[in-house]
Amino acid sequence: MSQLFENFNSVATSYTNISTLTFRAAESFTPQQKHLINSVKLKVYRTINAPTGVMTVEIRTDNAGVPSATVLASGTSDPVTWDAITWHWREITLNAQPMLSAGVKYWIVISCAGVDASHYIRWQRDSGGTYAGGNMATSTNNGDSWTAYTANDYMFEEWGEPGTSFVPAAMKYYCNRRI
Repeated sequence: MSQLFENFNSVATSYTNISTLTFRAAESFTPQQKHLINSVKLKVYRTINAPTGVMTVEIRTDNAGVPSATVLASGTSDPVTWDAITWHWREITLNAQPMLSAGVKYWIVISCAGVDASHYIRWQRDSGGTYAGGNMATSTNNGDSWTAYTANDYMFEEWGEPGTSFVPAAMKYYCNRRI
């Protein structure tokens, strides 16, 4: 059963529009304990005219305080299925369940296909963010370069399963056997 690990759910003071195909929005997080991540929840909104494409969510590694190009897992959500002009939490199930290490920074990166000035989505944020384990960043060129905003955080939750090191009993026997 999934459990909540890292999250930021504060009083929202602002939002970011994802309204061009080359725009990326990202939030970093730092797990306090090792675990498998299997989904994220984001506080999002869509215009009355939904984008004609899907929102893609990626879990990426860190590269000196901004998202790297390394994608550990991804998932999608179709804004057509969201309630129009209403903020809500949307869960995105990931296609892989990578093991995240405690104390290591990771990024939730979103983009959306089929967006323009009239068909876009928003990700809610706090411009006085207090999440100690991360911050937001944006890119206007498909993630080729990023701008980090250390005093801002997007609303997110990351869900998964506790991480354990599983060693089959037969392996323990052979590893501990004296020859």
